[in-house]
Amino acid sequence: MVDLDHLVRKYLRAQREVELSLDRRRRIRTTAFNLEVFFSQDVRTLFRFFHEHLGRLVDLLDAYVSFPPTRFCVPPVDCLAIVMRRLETPLRWVGLEDFLGRSDSALCHIFYTTVMMMMDKWGALLTELRVEFMRERASLYAE
Repeated sequence: MVDLDHLVRKYLRAQREVELSLDRRRRIRTTAFNLEVFFSQDVRTLFRFFHEHLGRLVDLLDAYVSFPPTRFCVPPVDCLAIVMRRLETPLRWVGLEDFLGRSDSALCHIFYTTVMMMMDKWGALLTELRVEFMRERASLYAE
C-alpha cells in the first residue's frame, strides 16, 4: 500500500523546487551586468583592475572570445571581468548569478572558454617562464 502522505510531501517539495527555480530565472533575467555603473575603487576591489585597464587588457591580450555553439553574446570586457571576479572570490557560481546577471552554467561556460582561449594564445609564456632557472633548482627543491 502506498503512503499517501509521503506522496503528497514529495509532490509539494517538487512544486516548491519548481517555484524557486522560476524565481531564480526571473531574478537573473532582471539583472544586467554593467561594469560602468561601479565606482573606480569598487571595480579595482572586485576585479583587481580599473575600468580603463580592463579594456586595455582585452586589447593587449587579444581576448575576443566567441561562443558559437551556445550563441552567447558576451562583450570581451565582460568575459575578462567574469574571469577576474571568479579568480578574486571564493564564491560559487550560484553566488555570482545575481551580481553578474547570468546563470551559473553560463558563467562557468564563459569562464572556461575565456581561460582556454587565453591559454591557447598565451599559455606558452606561462609554461616556459623561467624554465632554465627551474631546471637548475629542481634537484634542490626535490631534496
